Amino acid sequence: MASSSSYAPDESQSTIIQEETWLQGAFLSSLFFGVETTLSTLTFLAILRRRTPRRSRMDIILLVYVTVLFLIVTASQALLLEWIQMGFITQRNYPGGPSAFFNNAYSIPSSLAETILAAIANWMMESLLVWRCRVVCGTGERLWWLGVAVPLLLLITVFGASNAELMVSSSTLTVPPPGMPVTSSLYIYNGLHGVPPTIYALAYSISSLALNLTATGFIAGRLLVYRHRVVSQLGREHGKLYVGIAAVVVESAAIYTGFLLIVIVAYALASPATNLLQQVVWHVQVSNAAASMCAGALDIAIVCHVGSRD
Repeated sequence: MASSSSYAPDESQSTIIQEETWLQGAFLSSLFFGVETTLSTLTFLAILRRRTPRRSRMDIILLVYVTVLFLIVTASQALLLEWIQMGFITQRNYPGGPSAFFNNAYSIPSSLAETILAAIANWMMESLLVWRCRVVCGTGERLWWLGVAVPLLLLITVFGASNAELMVSSSTLTVPPPGMPVTSSLYIYNGLHGVPPTIYALAYSISSLALNLTATGFIAGRLLVYRHRVVSQLGREHGKLYVGIAAVVVESAAIYTGFLLIVIVAYALASPATNLLQQVVWHVQVSNAAASMCAGALDIAIVCHVGSRD
């Protein structure tokens, strides 16, 4: 926070708060990157240890998935830190200061590439969730196919909202100071630019929240149905595995959805906290997905195959 010292910047309190939240967001995202590194390593090793000839194809796919996701997260974090460094150091004389730079310079190469990579990581996480719904609910019973169709429609909505945000962000750069590199806009859709980028970010957050709540509800409900069938035929002891996996799925979703609610409220109130939260929210999603995979939620396919036969 600003102090009464004569060395304090000659800026308004709101500007200082904006700059503080941008910098704190970079620190917090780096902390989450360390968590993601640990969880990705543990998940990779866990998949290697459980590898058998019967499941080798799925294990290879999952190993590739975890590796690609980690590489995307690593590249995105490096680009984010480069962008933060530009705002506070290499482009410190940008008109309006670092806060104005971060709000206006979304379409410079490092920022745009970071945004695209973060969007891809989010798409991978949302697609993994829909895949889980397909595994759990796509067992031939008509009612439960809603557990595939509804999340799939919401996934398409998420793709649309995030693409709209990328389109607008890619061409929001104002006239830069001399010597600052500028990239041409990737997309020019005049209709999209009539709406502030934060509206698209809010729409994406809401659609992602709806997808996670819906998909998690279908998965947990289906697992409890399987548990009921197994317990009715084999006894209560044989239903514990279903409850355990349902708990992993629900707890993982609860953390991310809770964080999403905070993000949505911050966007709706136009709070400076959005500067921090937007740097962290997708890290929370990746960390939760990695934690759930490491905890054993990848065995859903085997469990549901057994349950569907009972």
